Amino acid sequence: MNITIERRTLLHGLGVAAICAIAFAGTARAADTIKVGFFSPQTGFAASDGIAALHGATLAVQFANESGGALDKKLELVSYDDASAPDQAANVAQKLTQSDQVAVAVSGSYSFLTRPAAAIFQRAKVPMVAAYAVHPQITATGDYIFRTGVPSAVEGAAAAWTAGKLMKAGNVALITMDNDAGAALADGFKSAAKDFGVNIVTEEKYSLKDKDLRPILTRINGMSVDAIYANGFYAQAALLVNQLQELGIKTPVIGMEGFDSPKFFELSKPGAAEGVRITTALDRGSSNPLVQKFLAEYKSQFGQPADMVAASSFDAVAVLAEAIKRAGSTDADAIVKALHGIKDMTNVTTGPFVGFTEGGDVIKPVVVQQVQNGSWVSYAVIDDPAVMNLH
Repeated sequence: MNITIERRTLLHGLGVAAICAIAFAGTARAADTIKVGFFSPQTGFAASDGIAALHGATLAVQFANESGGALDKKLELVSYDDASAPDQAANVAQKLTQSDQVAVAVSGSYSFLTRPAAAIFQRAKVPMVAAYAVHPQITATGDYIFRTGVPSAVEGAAAAWTAGKLMKAGNVALITMDNDAGAALADGFKSAAKDFGVNIVTEEKYSLKDKDLRPILTRINGMSVDAIYANGFYAQAALLVNQLQELGIKTPVIGMEGFDSPKFFELSKPGAAEGVRITTALDRGSSNPLVQKFLAEYKSQFGQPADMVAASSFDAVAVLAEAIKRAGSTDADAIVKALHGIKDMTNVTTGPFVGFTEGGDVIKPVVVQQVQNGSWVSYAVIDDPAVMNLH
């Protein structure tokens, strides 16, 4: 009887020791990495963008770790799907801050998904960078929230600059998606239009559920319009150009960075997208070696061309890695201070980053891309301070 008890005691002790060893090993592995939280819509209507964003962030971690990581540690991407649902984005942010205890985080999501998550990261005092969400309230959430994407005021103004300065389009019609990002972009365009000699003839709004834009396009076609400024994601962009082609309307289109996806070309009818110009962040014709390395490696690893959301997510991770190095620690306040200290950062794919505003928005040029023979090509780079400094 005593032998049995002794055996049980021994086995129990060994079991506890094994569990402790496993737990210690897990802690040791965690201590050897710096966790970077990430979320994007990897399922749902925005899955194509969400997966591209994840790929871009994954590549940034790979590049950083190949160069030694940060603080003699590897970066570890902790990623979740927000399923294109604001409540899920909030749940993910809660998990990343509480369970995973990430040092920093990146939103690879749209504005309406990023906004609820940003509030949680702010409360937890975890520095978060929005990769491409445009709404102004995101960085207004608090001191721990930054953005490396072009904010709505700047992107909208860049579209007005493109219409007035580049295209000499005096009369412009706006087609605006009826959500917070669409409204914010339209506001940016409207605020800058007169400065660049643009008269807004009309603004038409549509829902993301709408499948027939022809009534809107027919009304616009009856007006004296030199160009259309339309915002929307890749599906809406394809719907727009397809129905313009169907109606035989030749009015030039200026789009937003949401058009910048391989899906736009997949969903567009032959020739329908030709000539479309967009304001975006990725300059595929850049002479920056990192841009060309990123484009080549992305195509090699993921089997399709990189788009704006992939590049923007890459940069969000890259700038956080740089801030951690400069901070010399993963202390949140030190990272925030380091982010504000970044000036003229060139080792990014959508830069150079001139720096960050006091409110956490990046200052950088805006790129204009144009569809030529079914592909995006460089059309212009807007580094006019009258556009870049509108935050």
